[in-house]
Amino acid sequence: MESIIWRVNLINKLGYTVIITRNGYFADNADFFRRKFNKPINFLLGSDTMNRIVQYSMSKHSQTKEWNLDTDKHFTNCNFWILIRPHNDLHNKVIDSKRVTIIGTEKNDISATQVRDMRRAGNIEGIRSIIPELILDDYLKTREE
Repeated sequence: MESIIWRVNLINKLGYTVIITRNGYFADNADFFRRKFNKPINFLLGSDTMNRIVQYSMSKHSQTKEWNLDTDKHFTNCNFWILIRPHNDLHNKVIDSKRVTIIGTEKNDISATQVRDMRRAGNIEGIRSIIPELILDDYLKTREE
């Protein structure tokens, strides 16, 4: 619990709000957030997660060829910012969606494990290239998870 609070505080320091939920169904959460806040909701996801959302959504519709992210009622007023992950090209049902913005042109394989490994190795410049300067000192001062 302490580690989660620490991470949320770092994200808050960057000016972002964090919502933690027990509901594992992305469409249900998107629908809830959209209704609760009554404004567009932006999700930052890796292509691997976006592909799982697409596969799940398509499996819920009897005619999967007809499913479309732009017309799915669960994602009304939701936008997706997608990082392409290695070995997980974005599903073709999403590539042309008006709701999707692909961030960067390179495949992104940055993980929390990599950052922790850099920290253990003392690779501060590597960490600096990933973590925003605003929270870098806070990250480096805390004990390792």
